[in-house]
Amino acid sequence: LWSVAALGEHLGDVAPLRASPAGSLRGGCVFLTGATGTLGRALLPRLLAELGTTGRVHCLVRHPDALSGARHATLSDEARVVVHVGDLREDRFGLANDGYDALARDVDVVIHLGARLSGAASLDALRAVNVEGTRRVLQLCHDVRPKALLHASTLSVFTDASPRPATCLEADDLADRDALLTPYAASKWLAERLVRRADPSEHAATIVRFGLLTGASDTGVGDPQGHLERFIRGLARLSALPDVCLAAAEHLAFDVTPLDHAADACVALLSHDRTRGGGGTYHVAAREPASLAALLHAMRAEGVALTPLPTREFFGRAGAHRDATGDVALAALSLARGVPGMLPQHRALDLFAATGAHFSLVNTSRALAAALPRGASLGPRPDPALLRRYVRAALA
Repeated sequence: LWSVAALGEHLGDVAPLRASPAGSLRGGCVFLTGATGTLGRALLPRLLAELGTTGRVHCLVRHPDALSGARHATLSDEARVVVHVGDLREDRFGLANDGYDALARDVDVVIHLGARLSGAASLDALRAVNVEGTRRVLQLCHDVRPKALLHASTLSVFTDASPRPATCLEADDLADRDALLTPYAASKWLAERLVRRADPSEHAATIVRFGLLTGASDTGVGDPQGHLERFIRGLARLSALPDVCLAAAEHLAFDVTPLDHAADACVALLSHDRTRGGGGTYHVAAREPASLAALLHAMRAEGVALTPLPTREFFGRAGAHRDATGDVALAALSLARGVPGMLPQHRALDLFAATGAHFSLVNTSRALAAALPRGASLGPRPDPALLRRYVRAALA
């Protein structure tokens, strides 16, 4: 457990955010962290479209060729994208003074997606990027002139908290918890608290708490190393499932947030808040979760047969399986919520954290309804066809 009271004592000083003028994103200058991540790759082309021909995106990356290659083929000759080689873990991101000063002077909006995602890392290991990196982003927002901020957070600040709320509201005060239960959730809790300490009146920062990012809604293709993708592959290789999980399959639930919806919502929510000259807190997740039972049905429909096994036999098979990818081990431990006594030790790999939780989308729905064209989708529902696309993409 990571006590909220103890975590709060170590927040430290943070540069305050100042209100920036309301206006359109069109023609703006944006600083983007996490451009090479799963969400960043989906967001960047959409952001460029929103900015128009005179806009510009400055991307902080750790390697000079990070935006080249097949995954970024459409951006290889994009003059509106400026690459800065640096690191969230370093003061001023490790940039030369003149380069940092130019960013502080020219940038209108900062989109902070950069984070270290790990179910195995300690809080100390995660803090350097997720917490101190956020502190440095807030400093950039403060320097020279006011800048608007979009900060990417996670619904894990609710699902991995104690006490765990049944209904997770966008306006909930994260301080109203006793403890965080995983290092990752603790690091993101700290980051979000830093943002709110810098902007207590919500006049400059847009906070978006994302659910489980999954493949695109039309193709099912996402990050091959995504949690759902690896879970599907691991179970398929085992060809088995604990019988106790099969009995609880209707109850065990996971969120589905397709990448295209997450990226579209991110741009639309930022545009909405910039137009009105304010900030806000939003949840981007499915309107209803998917169940393990629905996923198993999709796997059967795609030809994947899973044999129910006694718990000990299932985990014995998983332990003996030679799998260099680690997918089998991850899939087995992702089922911890369905196996009595396992969850406390393996919560960080829990795929079914949405079980028993309701994520309010009230603020998000209102903002998207105002920002998106009439008739546009306000959020996904994980129907059988979508789950089958995810199974096909994971096993391709």
